[in-house]
Amino acid sequence: MVETKSDAVKLEGGEKICQTIKILVKNRIPVMGHLGLLPQTDKTFKFKGKKVSERNKILKDAELLQSAGAFSIVLECVETSLSKMVTKQINIPTIGIGASNNCDGQILVFDDLIGLNPINVRFVKKYSLTSFEPGSFSIIPPIKILDQIIKSRDSIIISVSSVKVDTVSKKFFDIKNIIQVERNNEGWWKKYFLILSIISILILSVKLYKESKYFNSSKEIITPPLEKAIEALKSLELNESNNQSDYKEYYSKLTEIVKGYFEEEVKVDALESTTNELIVKLELLKDAGQLDISKETLKNFKSVLSTADLVKFAKSAPGSKTAILDKQLLETVLVDTKEAIPEPSEEELLQNEEYLKKIQGEKKRKFLINIAKILITIIFISLIASISIFGWEEVKDNVFGNSTKELLQKEDWVVSSYGAFPIKISSPDALIRNDSKTGQLFSLQGLEDPFSLTINTKPINKEDEIQSILIEKLKSKGALNILTQQEEFTLDNGITTTRYYGSFDYINNENISIKKEYSSLSFFENGGNQTLNIIYDRNNRYAKQIRTRIESSIDFNNK
Repeated sequence: MVETKSDAVKLEGGEKICQTIKILVKNRIPVMGHLGLLPQTDKTFKFKGKKVSERNKILKDAELLQSAGAFSIVLECVETSLSKMVTKQINIPTIGIGASNNCDGQILVFDDLIGLNPINVRFVKKYSLTSFEPGSFSIIPPIKILDQIIKSRDSIIISVSSVKVDTVSKKFFDIKNIIQVERNNEGWWKKYFLILSIISILILSVKLYKESKYFNSSKEIITPPLEKAIEALKSLELNESNNQSDYKEYYSKLTEIVKGYFEEEVKVDALESTTNELIVKLELLKDAGQLDISKETLKNFKSVLSTADLVKFAKSAPGSKTAILDKQLLETVLVDTKEAIPEPSEEELLQNEEYLKKIQGEKKRKFLINIAKILITIIFISLIASISIFGWEEVKDNVFGNSTKELLQKEDWVVSSYGAFPIKISSPDALIRNDSKTGQLFSLQGLEDPFSLTINTKPINKEDEIQSILIEKLKSKGALNILTQQEEFTLDNGITTTRYYGSFDYINNENISIKKEYSSLSFFENGGNQTLNIIYDRNNRYAKQIRTRIESSIDFNNK
């Protein structure tokens, strides 16, 4: 303290340093405390007092430092409400640094003030010098008082230079009137179309899966009518409760199984017939020689059917033993009936064969329909995926074709010189010579096409106003609402000219308005004037690539 001529020492911390403070104060060394953010020990610089535990600790430490003998306390980066509470709670002064104006005094670190600290200190104001006038300005440094001696540093000089702005050498155009245009809603439907397409594909796929048998892993197994009926009888069981309703359900299923067999195998209307009607029909078939069934079998069959009628309509309960015997008896009836059916004649076999062919044809037709559905689904999914990834324009051009894209993708572009004052270019096709009153005119396609190119070569006429001539030519071809701009254009060989470009509206032969763009380059080489005009549809991205490729190929060296 003697060497630095300090009046006091400052210690960071709370309860842990109280004993040290007591010793220093006892030895007549003034001590200032420091709470909140402790730069010498804290690894992270954050405001203190946001948590309840932090607030309680700082309040307690402030009282302990005061009791230990500190003459004041620095509060650094402490929340506003907490600094106010500490200041009111203790009797010694509080000095705030980033702790609001609730403290008894304020302090700022000089490095923070002048911006030498790499950490952004939010409670330090930022100052900057702003001036639109050229000249020199000085920043006055802060004054430092040490041992009652005023010390200061040199001022910082800042020079502001003027910037030259060229406002006369370039050609200016009148500002065009503001026009109101409709809001661009192009493409709004894409996301909704994609969602609906995905939902449609899912619904179609599920429907196709349910309807088609060819998606099933197991093959269809055709069970003969007799085996099917006997299996159904064997699987039929009588409920152990032996209620009348159980008997009714049992005999109803029993007769339904057997009548179903007679309908399928014997070809007789059995399900809708009463017991007597069915027996009469079977006896008629027996008399006609179409069913060689014994009287015993018919008697047994009639007996079971009669019992079933009593159960269903008279609420009879024959007992479980009788029910089981009736089921066994019907199994015998089914076997005897199968044996009684005569072998089919040759004519019947042929009819069955035709029927089977018809069934096979129907199955084949359904199979082909299902295959067609699958192919359509795959094509539809592929189309939707392609549109989502590459966009509608790209898919449309690849599927339906695009004349301008075909020009761009031609493998062998034609490299040729045109005119008496030659200009050499590379183009998709050779240009055709046309009649012209001014020089020589060569062209590729016309205004009705998405892309067109013309070259005009003629002697030099210094009185020609190139931009005016260009606009007049466009008007003569039917251009409306012509907008024009200009920029410097330089070839690879260093030749520089002015490129005039812009847009206009054109009404085609179908009376449809088309927005077109144009680019015009005029050169004075090889003893003459060469003008290259390119016109194309505004939204044709392939045409813009063709234009760039042609313009970059321009050459006047004809060797």
